[in-house]
Amino acid sequence: MFYCSTKTIQRRRDTLGLKSSNQLKATFEYLEPYIMEIRERFPAMGQRQMRTLLLQDYVIKVNE
Repeated sequence: MFYCSTKTIQRRRDTLGLKSSNQLKATFEYLEPYIMEIRERFPAMGQRQMRTLLLQDYVIKVNE
């Protein structure tokens, strides 16, 4: 099994351009269009799946 240090993970996230919603200074107004689009496609989707879809489709990492 391969283990990474916290610093290595931070570097890789920076390289991929993956920023958390905190780093983006994201507000609900920023995330609302993405959430509404996902809600139209999947009206019964839960919070955890919504976070996963935001990450996969829009490369937005949302904290709990």
